[in-house]
Order: sequence, then C-alpha cells, then structure tokens
Amino acid sequence: MTIRIHVAVVLLIILPAVPACARDENPESTGPSPVPSEVPVSMANPATTLEPTPALSPASTPGAPDFECPNQAEAEMSAVEQAKAVPGDIDGDGGPESVFVFADEGGSSGCIGFVVVDLEGEVRSAPVSYPDIDPGFGFPSLNSVASINDLEGEEIVVNVTSGASTQFVSVYTFDGTQLLEVAYENSFGDEAAGVFGFGGSVGHVEAIDCLADRVVVSTATPKGRRYALIRRFLDPRGAAWVAEGEERSIGSLRRVTSKPEFAGSPFLNCT
Repeated sequence: MTIRIHVAVVLLIILPAVPACARDENPESTGPSPVPSEVPVSMANPATTLEPTPALSPASTPGAPDFECPNQAEAEMSAVEQAKAVPGDIDGDGGPESVFVFADEGGSSGCIGFVVVDLEGEVRSAPVSYPDIDPGFGFPSLNSVASINDLEGEEIVVNVTSGASTQFVSVYTFDGTQLLEVAYENSFGDEAAGVFGFGGSVGHVEAIDCLADRVVVSTATPKGRRYALIRRFLDPRGAAWVAEGEERSIGSLRRVTSKPEFAGSPFLNCT
C-alpha cells in the first residue's frame, strides 16, 4: 500500500499574537536537578444515539478515554475529515498511523490546539495545554515524530509558540490507551512543565536532544566574555520525565555550542 505524506494544519481561528519570550572549561556535576524549558540557535464516553455514529468518532471507540475539553470530540472529527495526515508509528506496531495537528477557532484557553492520531480507525487525541496558542501565527503545527521515551512507538513533537529567536515545542506520547502530553521537572521548579525551548540568540542559547537513553536540555548564557553552560538530564519514562542531574561548565560560545544537542532541530538524534 502506498502512503502519500502530506503535512498540513487546519487553522480555524485567527487570534492576536502573543510574544514568547572544542572543549568546556571547569566542568562540574551535581545531583538531581530540574530542567529548563528553552533550547539553541541554528491532541469518550460511549454514546448511545438513534443516529449512526461516524466510524472514526472517538465516541464509538470502546475504551477511549474521557475528553479533557468540551470541543475535543468535534476537533477530532474535524481533524480526521479536513486535515492532511503525517505518518508515524505511534503505537509501536511497525505500521504507520495518521497524525494530525489541529486548531479549533471556538476553543477556550488550553482547548484550542489538538494532537490527533488515527490508530487504524480508532482515534485518540490530546489538547495542547499551552494556554496562548495563536493559530494566526501558524500554531500549533507538527515539528517531527521521533522515538524518545521508553514506550513503544514514536513521540509527536509539536510547535506551540515562538519568541524573537527562541521556539517552543511540546511532546506527545501514546501509552497504549491514551495520547498524553509529556510533563517534566524544569529549572524553575515547575513539576508539570510541558514546553521545551530551542534556538535563541547570543544572549540566550538553548538546545534539546537525546543523549544515549536520556534527554539533555541545555542552556547557555553570557558570563563576561564567555558563556555559562548548564546541561540538565532527564530520564524519559513514559509521559513523566524525571530530572537526573546536571553538568555545568564555562567556555567560549563556540565551545559551548559544540555539544551535540546544539547541532540542529529538537530531538534530532532520537531514534
């Protein structure tokens, strides 16, 4: 069977824009620590009705989880019917599922963007929790699919917003029953953060990638004529990623950004 790959996002609203925000010297390691949220330069209950239920409706899917948003069922249907899909092995069965990222014009904060997956006729979705999604600027949109955590299948990386030079993504994973947004401890003490940054400028450079069986989140900030680099490590277990320490060093910008996580787009080396 031939699968044609198209990437598209159906945008149903236009809202106002919301601004978002080599060798290392003197390395040292500390114990467990939270992780930063920026990175570098470079989305039912069974329904009983007298009318037939559409085949792809989550309400007709036995065992489907309850919806988090009042418009989620409609968003699922609209995504499957209107959006073009991207393939990804989301459930780990070796075959491609159809992945959609969708924006709903009538949604309230936290219920505007949705990640939707068609698992061969069974639909699962998760809302994008980032509260200031702006479809007028093309958010949310699909960034990539990559195998990141310890669950079977690939994760879905979604663009949620951007600042002047830093962009931000959220990650979604399928646990065999539900599609979930990844949460992790970050450096600001938030235990349920769901946004990672990447990119930046000479004043603040960030990156995120896989390093062996861990995720590394790195931030470099100016310190005099050099840069202070903090690399924080996460154990990506399911949808709850656990902080597992950090590494600090000081060096030139060139040395700092020679670390592999700064080489490209987020989660580039996750396999």
